[in-house]
Amino acid sequence: MKPKRPMRVLLLTRFYAPSPEVGALRPAKLAAALRAAGHEVTVVTATPAAAGPEGESLRDIARIAPHPSPREWLLRTKALVTGTARTDERSTTSTTTLSSAPAHSGLLARARSLLLSFAWLPDDQQGLILPMVNAVVEAANDRRYDVLVSTAPPFSTHLAALVASTITGIPWVCEFRDPWIYAGSATSDMHPYASAVNRWLERLCLKRSAQVVAVTEQTGALLAARRSALSRPAPVVILNGIDRLESHEAATRIAGPVRVLHAGNLYAGRDPRPFLHAVARLRRAGALPSTGVQVDFVGEAERYDGISMQSLVDDLELTSIVRLRGRIPHQESLAMQHAADVLLLLAQRQPIQVPNKLYEYLGAARPIVAFVDEKGESASMLRRANGHFVVTEDTPDIDAVVQAALEAPINNWRPADRALLETWTTEVQFAHYEALLSQQFGGPA
Repeated sequence: MKPKRPMRVLLLTRFYAPSPEVGALRPAKLAAALRAAGHEVTVVTATPAAAGPEGESLRDIARIAPHPSPREWLLRTKALVTGTARTDERSTTSTTTLSSAPAHSGLLARARSLLLSFAWLPDDQQGLILPMVNAVVEAANDRRYDVLVSTAPPFSTHLAALVASTITGIPWVCEFRDPWIYAGSATSDMHPYASAVNRWLERLCLKRSAQVVAVTEQTGALLAARRSALSRPAPVVILNGIDRLESHEAATRIAGPVRVLHAGNLYAGRDPRPFLHAVARLRRAGALPSTGVQVDFVGEAERYDGISMQSLVDDLELTSIVRLRGRIPHQESLAMQHAADVLLLLAQRQPIQVPNKLYEYLGAARPIVAFVDEKGESASMLRRANGHFVVTEDTPDIDAVVQAALEAPINNWRPADRALLETWTTEVQFAHYEALLSQQFGGPA
């Protein structure tokens, strides 16, 4: 095989370092892996900052300022018309929502519903599209690029890449960190007309992109069926990957209570109540470890589904056991994961997505008690990795699983399949990514 020359890559991403958003992690890893392999990478992002990660020059990154989205324009227009806007001194964007308007009936109500749905096509980040297109065109006028990579969500990034690729002729790789359209997604609640347009937009991206990358097997399978109908090659699955894989010897426990950690924000599908109720029942039954238990939540965990977490903890009489520690820097969170005795994963309604947190947890080499979807990929991965504790909708005795997880560190728990985890490392996964791009878009040296 003839050697390949280094590539010039344009990477489009809404989030990038030093943003704390989880969507910034993968593009930063991809850029680092490609640069380590000798390729040039220019990042186009809306994350504001003077500079990117260490070793990244200002020439390597173009930071754009998004335009107001149609949704923002509608909010501002409504505020001007009604005079009901409430504004935050820190922002020029009105906090008034369109849903606060009086209810209408008949034709007007249907028109309003349609307008609101189209204002979210393909999401609320349409203001990215034109600035990203302009940035790509300017970059392409300055030098020749071999491939354009867009990562989403938000899916407005893909639309920007579609237009930019069409204008410049740069071949385009379309990466799906989450699926665009699937049952239960936000897009499933759109007006039927808007939903049809959204499906057409996804179809257009799948058809026009030179290659599609998915970050989970189930997302890959979903997109493969749609690409096949377009007579296009199947997507390539490249996992997010484990950054740091700890020794898999039995962890030495610090004397004291079993330390349980949930790292990450609480939002839809990350319901802490089944776990907390199980702990409360075990406590009342005297079935917690004799050493005691300490449960820490780090991240935005003050409320879940409109319920005060502190009130819930107090009502369950777990005040002495559960602490809500708030948001902390990511590196501090990683250190806590590696020092914990048990890690708590909440991903009950994520059958297709795999939380990036799962890879961090696997790398920490600690027992994981996971509340996940029965048919989801997270459950599948944990079962393949062996030695972890999975709770699903079909688990007959949640308390028994939670009790076993809490006792695992005391019983000198150790993970069972390091060989598998080594194939899931970031180094291995992003080597596959680099090879894919180099083989398809890197010309002969």
